[in-house]
Amino acid sequence: MNIQKFLRKKRTPRIDGHLLLLILFSFGCAHSYAQKLPDWTDEIAVSKQGELDGQSIFITHYFATWCKPCMEELPVFDRLTKEHPTLVVKFVCLDLENTPKLCRSIHKLRLPGEVCYLAPTNEHITHISPTWDGTLPFTSIRFPGENTSIELSGKQTSQSLQQLLERHEN
Repeated sequence: MNIQKFLRKKRTPRIDGHLLLLILFSFGCAHSYAQKLPDWTDEIAVSKQGELDGQSIFITHYFATWCKPCMEELPVFDRLTKEHPTLVVKFVCLDLENTPKLCRSIHKLRLPGEVCYLAPTNEHITHISPTWDGTLPFTSIRFPGENTSIELSGKQTSQSLQQLLERHEN
């Protein structure tokens, strides 16, 4: 047997094994990348508010990945959650479609809270708040012991949110 035939015989099982691993890996990745963001529903919002212990500050932040001020504002919430341990933040993404690509890009941001998806329709906008005109970003803050929320439309700075939190904590 010459060396070329020997090498061909030895490579064939390896190539088949590598091909099999590649196929299995592809199916595993396709499954994990096919995930989408969970849909935001009234039941989720009510159950999350019910989980509050009466001491937590509950923030719901509405944003879209195509909105530059929204994306610039997101790191502010990371800093705030580190400085205020009683802060519970929920992010609601209002992109046009809930796709696996959107899910991957949102997970890369490593936001300090749960992220859900809500289709941006006029019905949803008025359901979120009757006074909201649809401007993004939009933030709703509910403090312990209060029945109403403070609503902030447009990009907020770290300082403005910090001052608001400090006023209600004292």
